[in-house]
Amino acid sequence: GINAEYGSDHDVVMEDSDNPLRWQLLLQRRIAEDPSATAAIVSQPEGCSAPVWHLENIRELTKELNLLAVALDQTCSPTTCPVMNATDNWHYLCAAHKSPKECCAICLLYTSPSPRDS
Repeated sequence: GINAEYGSDHDVVMEDSDNPLRWQLLLQRRIAEDPSATAAIVSQPEGCSAPVWHLENIRELTKELNLLAVALDQTCSPTTCPVMNATDNWHYLCAAHKSPKECCAICLLYTSPSPRDS
């Protein structure tokens, strides 16, 4: 169960209304309990302000997307995934370049300009 996974320290943090980790841990607990229950996961808990709850959801999403990017980086390369396909006839164009162009699916993870943008 979730208590066995997180232990008693997790419960202490959850009970401490002033602990800054409280909402982060609540969100992670909800995800661990049922990842498919998206409405329940993102519903704002009583006592948490909307900006703080939005921030926690964005932070968690960023963390999860980073894990996905790492997993894709090990599987997808310019050789194995030369273009991103919507269908057999349609390809996505990468907007990270000066002029949109086809590129490797993993290259969609651009974070800053680089020599490949030219």
